[in-house]
Amino acid sequence: MFNKSNDFIYKKCLFPLFAALIGSIWIYVVDTNDHFLNISIVIIAIVLFVYALFNIKKVVNDQMFKKLILYILIFTLVFQVSIHAISVVFQGIVALVMAVILLIGFWEIVTS
Repeated sequence: MFNKSNDFIYKKCLFPLFAALIGSIWIYVVDTNDHFLNISIVIIAIVLFVYALFNIKKVVNDQMFKKLILYILIFTLVFQVSIHAISVVFQGIVALVMAVILLIGFWEIVTS
Protein backbone atom coordinates (compact mmCIF):
# COMPACT_ATOMS: atom_id res chain seq x y z
CA MET A 1 0.00 0.00 0.00
CA PHE A 2 2.80 2.40 0.89
CA ASN A 3 6.01 2.87 -1.02
CA LYS A 4 8.94 1.52 1.02
CA SER A 5 11.44 4.00 -0.44
CA ASN A 6 9.66 7.22 0.55
CA ASP A 7 11.19 8.78 3.68
CA PHE A 8 8.17 11.04 4.29
CA ILE A 9 5.91 8.03 4.64
CA TYR A 10 8.26 6.37 7.09
CA LYS A 11 8.91 9.43 9.24
CA LYS A 12 5.49 11.06 9.19
CA CYS A 13 3.06 8.14 8.76
CA LEU A 14 4.36 4.70 9.63
CA PHE A 15 6.68 5.37 12.57
CA PRO A 16 4.10 7.46 14.48
CA LEU A 17 1.39 4.90 13.70
CA PHE A 18 3.42 1.99 15.01
CA ALA A 19 4.73 4.01 17.96
CA ALA A 20 1.11 4.72 18.89
CA LEU A 21 0.23 1.04 18.62
CA ILE A 22 3.20 0.08 20.78
CA GLY A 23 2.30 2.79 23.29
CA SER A 24 -1.26 1.54 23.41
CA ILE A 25 -0.20 -1.85 24.76
CA TRP A 26 1.78 -0.24 27.60
CA ILE A 27 -0.95 -0.88 30.17
CA TYR A 28 -1.24 -4.55 29.23
CA VAL A 29 2.48 -5.32 29.16
CA VAL A 30 3.90 -3.23 32.01
CA ASP A 31 2.28 -3.67 35.41
CA THR A 32 2.81 -0.37 37.15
CA ASN A 33 0.81 1.56 39.70
CA ASP A 34 2.00 4.95 38.49
CA HIS A 35 -1.24 6.29 37.03
CA PHE A 36 0.35 9.53 35.83
CA LEU A 37 2.82 7.57 33.71
CA ASN A 38 0.09 5.34 32.30
CA ILE A 39 -2.14 8.29 31.41
CA SER A 40 0.79 10.16 29.87
CA ILE A 41 1.77 7.21 27.68
CA VAL A 42 -1.82 6.71 26.51
CA ILE A 43 -2.22 10.42 25.69
CA ILE A 44 1.04 10.38 23.73
CA ALA A 45 -0.15 7.26 21.89
CA ILE A 46 -3.45 8.94 20.95
CA VAL A 47 -1.67 12.08 19.72
CA LEU A 48 0.76 9.99 17.65
CA PHE A 49 -2.15 7.99 16.20
CA VAL A 50 -4.03 11.12 15.14
CA TYR A 51 -0.80 12.66 13.77
CA ALA A 52 -0.15 9.55 11.68
CA LEU A 53 -3.71 9.50 10.34
CA PHE A 54 -3.49 13.21 9.47
CA ASN A 55 -0.28 12.62 7.51
CA ILE A 56 -1.70 9.55 5.80
CA LYS A 57 -4.61 11.73 4.69
CA LYS A 58 -2.13 14.11 3.04
CA VAL A 59 -0.32 11.33 1.18
CA VAL A 60 -3.16 9.29 -0.34
CA ASN A 61 -6.38 10.10 -2.15
CA ASP A 62 -9.81 9.90 -0.49
CA GLN A 63 -10.73 6.42 -1.73
CA MET A 64 -7.40 4.92 -0.63
CA PHE A 65 -7.64 6.81 2.69
CA LYS A 66 -11.01 5.22 3.46
CA LYS A 67 -9.60 1.80 2.65
CA LEU A 68 -6.51 2.41 4.83
CA ILE A 69 -8.59 3.74 7.71
CA LEU A 70 -10.76 0.64 7.58
CA TYR A 71 -7.69 -1.62 7.61
CA ILE A 72 -6.05 0.34 10.42
CA LEU A 73 -9.20 0.41 12.54
CA ILE A 74 -9.87 -3.31 12.09
CA PHE A 75 -6.26 -4.14 12.89
CA THR A 76 -6.25 -1.86 15.94
CA LEU A 77 -9.43 -3.45 17.26
CA VAL A 78 -8.15 -7.00 16.73
CA PHE A 79 -4.74 -5.99 18.10
CA GLN A 80 -6.11 -4.47 21.31
CA VAL A 81 -8.59 -7.26 22.00
CA SER A 82 -6.10 -10.04 21.39
CA ILE A 83 -3.33 -8.41 23.44
CA HIS A 84 -5.75 -7.75 26.29
CA ALA A 85 -7.00 -11.34 26.22
CA ILE A 86 -3.46 -12.70 26.19
CA SER A 87 -2.35 -10.41 29.01
CA VAL A 88 -5.31 -11.53 31.15
CA VAL A 89 -4.50 -15.21 30.71
CA PHE A 90 -0.73 -15.00 30.58
CA GLN A 91 1.83 -12.52 31.85
CA GLY A 92 2.86 -9.32 30.12
CA ILE A 93 5.89 -10.74 28.33
CA VAL A 94 3.75 -13.20 26.36
CA ALA A 95 1.46 -10.32 25.36
CA LEU A 96 4.50 -8.30 24.30
CA VAL A 97 5.81 -11.11 22.10
CA MET A 98 2.38 -11.54 20.51
CA ALA A 99 2.10 -7.79 19.98
CA VAL A 100 5.47 -7.68 18.23
CA ILE A 101 4.48 -10.58 15.97
CA LEU A 102 1.20 -8.86 15.07
CA LEU A 103 2.93 -5.54 14.42
CA ILE A 104 5.54 -7.15 12.17
CA GLY A 105 2.76 -8.81 10.18
CA PHE A 106 0.83 -5.55 9.87
CA TRP A 107 4.02 -3.70 8.85
CA GLU A 108 4.51 -6.21 6.02
CA ILE A 109 0.90 -5.78 4.88
CA VAL A 110 1.04 -1.97 4.93
CA THR A 111 4.40 -1.64 3.21
CA SER A 112 3.81 -4.25 0.51
